[in-house]
Amino acid sequence: MLQEFTNLESRGLEPKRLIRAANALMNRQFLFAGDYGTIGIYETLTDARTQRYFEGLFDALGYRFKRNDQDQWVGLVPDVETVGPGSLKIEETLVLLALALVWQERVNAGEVGGRGVVEASSHEVFDRLSAIVTRKDRMKERRFIDIVTEFKRRGFVQIGERDEESGDVMLEIRPMIREVAGEDILGRIRSFAEAAAAGADLSEDARVVTIAANDAEEAGA
Repeated sequence: MLQEFTNLESRGLEPKRLIRAANALMNRQFLFAGDYGTIGIYETLTDARTQRYFEGLFDALGYRFKRNDQDQWVGLVPDVETVGPGSLKIEETLVLLALALVWQERVNAGEVGGRGVVEASSHEVFDRLSAIVTRKDRMKERRFIDIVTEFKRRGFVQIGERDEESGDVMLEIRPMIREVAGEDILGRIRSFAEAAAAGADLSEDARVVTIAANDAEEAGA
């Protein structure tokens, strides 16, 4: 890997540029071309000359480097066989799955925009989630928005302006959501909600393919 790094340097790619791109992806998990401040980083991560280097680097760290040239995004998911899946709190997992469910339903209905982006209001996603989980386990809408804001940092979703009158916020759910939510989304939501209602310890079950927040913070240290 060091030799590959040296080779790239000799071909005119500055080491700082490579390091900055790797750190940015580790801190975010997913990068969507066109987001503010990401264009140079995205170009570095998708440069044909750097592919072998980045794939080897992230593999050594226990992650698989993912890219989608059609929708123009790059991302990381943990190599489950090497480091296991990332973990989220139960509330975070439920919100993630609700976003993925709405995204999949829109796609199935043909209601999808360019680059696989689906638009939905925060009230719609929140109501969809509230209709599935038990009354006892429903979270406050403020907590829901806080979790969605964290997912914005990770690149799964973009958040629009808040309507001051209704309090609603337009969300752009991005196609990377399918990379982290897994299969049988509705079934997983119901399973988590039922287990939580029964008082089960879900700490080992609330697993999705994400980079835990503390991992990202350490990577950016």
